[in-house]
Amino acid sequence: MNENSLTDTTWPIVLYVVDKMEASKYTYHIYDAVMWPSKIINNGILTVMSAYPFSLTAKPSGSSNGVTARLAGFDNAEDGNTDDCPVAFDMPTSDSFDGFMLNINGPIISMLFKDAYGLQMHADLQFTSSFDLSEPGFVTSGGYNGCRKPISGGVQSFRSALIQTSDMYKLRSSTNLYNVNIDVVPNLDLNHKLSIDDYSNQEFFTIYGVNEVPMMIYRCN
Repeated sequence: MNENSLTDTTWPIVLYVVDKMEASKYTYHIYDAVMWPSKIINNGILTVMSAYPFSLTAKPSGSSNGVTARLAGFDNAEDGNTDDCPVAFDMPTSDSFDGFMLNINGPIISMLFKDAYGLQMHADLQFTSSFDLSEPGFVTSGGYNGCRKPISGGVQSFRSALIQTSDMYKLRSSTNLYNVNIDVVPNLDLNHKLSIDDYSNQEFFTIYGVNEVPMMIYRCN
């Protein structure tokens, strides 16, 4: 029963519903980014949720480890998942885990570690739109998760008053020069266009419309 007054105002909330029998198949941990300043992860799938865009940091360790992440719940964290949710972030297993700092412009992320024992992690609401290409990470539009099932008019997306309808990201390099290729499968109207501003070459691109196959629209050296 909701006993709040009709005149009360509140922030958006995030609910993720999983069938009880399906949930019993997994070992998982679920945390709120606001209430989870630091944690030692020892096993299972890690899911972090937040109504606000947030960041997630894993400290380097001297142990072998790797991680795969999807922008969905623990029941969709593995390959061949039910809702066809794609990989958003992947770090191959290495002898020395370098750690990461990820910015999640949406409500949820689930991470499957190759060996999570004793891994120290931290979450907060310090979301940044500036990304160093020399560091592991990923960029998405607000609320994107990429899951294709159940089909409800296209790829799923989370909508919230706390997520902007348009975003600007700065991709930079602090140590090296990179070749950058951008492939786009657009489904955009003019009010939600993709704009790319190349500061180094003084070039500007605008992409909108619909295309069913990837189109290479930009290459920067």
